[in-house]
Amino acid sequence: MLDSRQIDLKERQIFEHEGQPLGGLLIHSGILRVAGHFPAANSEVTLAIVSAGNSLQLSKPRGCSALLLEAITACQLSFQAGESTDSTESINHWLIHLHLVRQLVRSESRLIALLQLLIEEFGFRHRDSYSLPFWLSHARMAEMIASSRSTVTRQLQALREQNDVFSSPSSGGFVVSSRLMELSPSALEAVSH
Repeated sequence: MLDSRQIDLKERQIFEHEGQPLGGLLIHSGILRVAGHFPAANSEVTLAIVSAGNSLQLSKPRGCSALLLEAITACQLSFQAGESTDSTESINHWLIHLHLVRQLVRSESRLIALLQLLIEEFGFRHRDSYSLPFWLSHARMAEMIASSRSTVTRQLQALREQNDVFSSPSSGGFVVSSRLMELSPSALEAVSH
């Protein structure tokens, strides 16, 4: 296990760990993506997205060659010896919610459900809209919803044309309409093009 020390990651910087279990991870500031690299499937899988105040007990899942910690925003984190009693809660929370997102049939429904999930966890409510203070790449969103990058790009463009999604240069993230946030998963699947 790593010594108890603080690590600063710049936005989009990745910390890769292939060795012994990392132990307890405490996020002091920022938003962090936890992923695993699975060589048999030649894929990188998002396991969780966590923010300041969260702690996780990290060990590599079976078949995972490396754990990746990607700073979505600038992060400060530390590794601690010992286990937290709720150490798997954040990972399980994300695995369950990402599984539910992926169960939707239509890729547009999965994208909207992912946006809703991210905003519910990390976003802010405004009078007529919601905002997320960071942006994920189209490729990363595609990985999270089991789709292609080009499909996500097309769907985001369609949502922009419907005035449901806007870029927010001031926050580096985006704004989502209240209408889009209020759609239920069953309503998402029922909406036709």
